[in-house]
Amino acid sequence: MDTLVQFFQDSVEVREFGWNTGTVGAFGIVLITFVQVWGIVLQARTIRTRKSGDGVSIIFNTFLFFELAALLIYAVEKKSLSMAFNATLVAASLIPLVHALMKYRWWKPRETFSLFFVFPFIPVLMWVLETKGREIYLFLLLLGILAGLWQQFREFRAAPGLGGFDVRFAYAFMLASVFWFMFSLAINDWVLIIFNPVAGAIWVTIYVEYRKKLRSPT
Repeated sequence: MDTLVQFFQDSVEVREFGWNTGTVGAFGIVLITFVQVWGIVLQARTIRTRKSGDGVSIIFNTFLFFELAALLIYAVEKKSLSMAFNATLVAASLIPLVHALMKYRWWKPRETFSLFFVFPFIPVLMWVLETKGREIYLFLLLLGILAGLWQQFREFRAAPGLGGFDVRFAYAFMLASVFWFMFSLAINDWVLIIFNPVAGAIWVTIYVEYRKKLRSPT
């Protein structure tokens, strides 16, 4: 408990609290976190309701979980309370989603192997890297998210009909991409400036595919 209190007191958000970009951005991160959690919770519920995980990528969601665990380590080092808040809540909300996929979707051997023997090393590597190495590693993880997101699109396109996919899952992450892009412009973070339009474009592509499936269900 003392460690958490100390982290709170030492955080960038508390030290620089006031009417500035950092404080406004921090409140925005908290808000968009709840939007993302909303989308993930509804996606998990839809899988259970339809008793199908078709069209929902196992690789994307499991990779995202461990990437967020690595992001939490990065956030603690940077003393960013809002980043730690986002990583913790979004990762926690993914647990019921992954559990629903375990119950209502057949896992390929590579997906099971990745979950238990590959992805757990993502936060471990973040833990052992030095500060400069962590920044480069985080950039590589963002590229991994884009690859996983493209896999999400491919699996949804290949799924019969809508499968277990909930479009509100896409809405939540599209909004998150818009917010993070605007925030990255404000703080001049070139990595996020590049990443979020690409991620947003893939989510829009998924939404377009969703509209196609609505018009001609199979």
